[in-house]
Amino acid sequence: MSRPRRVAIIGAGLGGLAAACALADYGFVGEVVIIDAKTGFRNDRTWCWWDVPGVPFRDEVSHRWHAWSVGTEGCGAVSRSAQHPYIHLSGERYYRLARHKIEQSLDVRWQWNTSVTGIVDRGDSVLVRSSEAIMSVDIAIDARGQLPFSSPLVQYFVGEHIRADRPVFQPDTVRLMDFRYDAHGLAFTYVLPYSTTEALVEDTLIGNSVDFPARRAALSAYLARRHGLERWEVVRGESGVIAMNARAVPSRPSPRVFLAGAAAGATRAATGYTYVRAHRHADRLARAIIDGEPLRSPGKWRYRALDALLIAALRHRAIDGVRFFTSLFHATPADALARFMSDASTLADEAAVITGAASAFAAASMLDPHARRQVAGLTIAPA
Repeated sequence: MSRPRRVAIIGAGLGGLAAACALADYGFVGEVVIIDAKTGFRNDRTWCWWDVPGVPFRDEVSHRWHAWSVGTEGCGAVSRSAQHPYIHLSGERYYRLARHKIEQSLDVRWQWNTSVTGIVDRGDSVLVRSSEAIMSVDIAIDARGQLPFSSPLVQYFVGEHIRADRPVFQPDTVRLMDFRYDAHGLAFTYVLPYSTTEALVEDTLIGNSVDFPARRAALSAYLARRHGLERWEVVRGESGVIAMNARAVPSRPSPRVFLAGAAAGATRAATGYTYVRAHRHADRLARAIIDGEPLRSPGKWRYRALDALLIAALRHRAIDGVRFFTSLFHATPADALARFMSDASTLADEAAVITGAASAFAAASMLDPHARRQVAGLTIAPA
């Protein structure tokens, strides 16, 4: 295949913009058309990860926390790291930074308010059918979010960036998981404190059904119960559904069609973290397009294996999720776990995580023989 001169990127979210930024990094010469059904960028997401080297825009984040907690009210584990703080980049800021880089480095055309209805690899070109026209390109990158496949569990959340009428938040510590027991699944609240009065608060449930009104009600109840708030200002809201499926997704369904971002499996199945993996996969994708290098699925197969094991244990109720996560964060060194969660772990880090997970599984075992057999029978092969 000759070096492509015209690329279409379908989807202007994290995956599509990461792909375009990577093409810019590797000096792509040609036209890039970015197509999205939206009318423009919105501040609709919050990107967080543990700070590790080599991740785009890590110097542009707005908040850093060197401590994070996991547990229930009055009981839990607090982890601290000077080397790998937990960092925050708003969707609005990310879109601005990525768009500036793309427009400074590429011959780019933005096509908004356009729904793509078909992508056909014809062998010598790709036809992209949309609500506006049919476009012929050399390469198509589909970055329209997670593919619709069945998943044993889903993680769904409702979040609000709020301003309280008095100081209630602890601004130096992120609450990654503030658990409570829920009849419908494993429920927790995630709190990113921007100050003593301002935070992003998300109510999340891991289960097999989706009920957004229930999550909104739970979020309000949490703010009242945990912080004694009766009223607050909502600056903005966000929500989402993440399929918890650890299978590998082919990143190149045909020679001229590539997947990027969540569509390629860049969302970590057991945690929902996407930013780091999406950009690392985009880097390899750009090299595959420009230089013809092979392209594999995002993430190591060992990550998928461990994610699949945890998901199976939660699905079959082989473990108490609250005790498992609390024990895992307590038993595993903070730096090793941060690198593991950010796809930057060494073999020594992974050994530490496996040791911590084994201890956590033992502490959280529900002692159900049938559930243990279901989990023990799970196998994941390298992609």
